[in-house]
Amino acid sequence: MNASCLDEKGRFKSCPYRVYTDEHKAVLRGQGDFTLQCFYPCIGEGCIAYHVGVCLRLAAALKEDLKNDER
Repeated sequence: MNASCLDEKGRFKSCPYRVYTDEHKAVLRGQGDFTLQCFYPCIGEGCIAYHVGVCLRLAAALKEDLKNDER
């Protein structure tokens, strides 16, 4: 996580758990097909993982990641 994923109020712009893929087929021969991974915007209080202004899933994942980095 970095500062670019937060808005000016400290909330998430995009949810790292609500992901969709966009597949694009090649237009010309010799070009390759490619797939984009895109994020849906954070829905805030409407999300089951969101509680009192904090995304609980992401907070738990970050805490686990920090714990693993300390080892």
